[in-house]
Amino acid sequence: MSDASKGNCASGSIAAPPVSYIEESNPDVQRRVRARFKRDIATLAALGFRELAFYREQFGLFSTMLSVPMSVAMFLKREVMGLEKGLQVNACFVLMYHNQPATVSVPLALGVKMYTGFTDRTVLISSNFPSCAVSNEALGVLRNSSKAAIADAWAAHQQQVRALEADGKQTHRSVGFDYYVEVSRQEEKAFG
Repeated sequence: MSDASKGNCASGSIAAPPVSYIEESNPDVQRRVRARFKRDIATLAALGFRELAFYREQFGLFSTMLSVPMSVAMFLKREVMGLEKGLQVNACFVLMYHNQPATVSVPLALGVKMYTGFTDRTVLISSNFPSCAVSNEALGVLRNSSKAAIADAWAAHQQQVRALEADGKQTHRSVGFDYYVEVSRQEEKAFG
């Protein structure tokens, strides 16, 4: 889930509506997403990440009207947005993956997030931008966020994965769109 869609963490003033994760196959939307996140996609590719899928986070019925502050915040951050029937606002993104360790990354307006899951349902979520979301070990969500270059955030993420593996955790060996949806739902539960 994009951090912009979670609203203002400090004040809790913007409630995020329910989200549906839908693969995006429209080439025009994919082109817009590639153009919007061109620099981050190139940086991730240089680090060994490859395109996995394009998707949209679609918010509930009448979300355009019910979540005006969230929609405005996402628009101001230049998210690639659309509108579906029922006045449902959505934001579109690209998922990228790396095999060592098996990690999904998503460029966002705020920066890049990286997700590595473990077989015990723990997920490590790192970002190269400060986030008010914190770890929730009871729900298996470990967070690592700070203002850093993407390469530095990736190096720190890999180091933390190695430390968790040294403690006996095993990473998932493959990732896909369904995997990303699963860890995003886990993140949502931990956040809210």
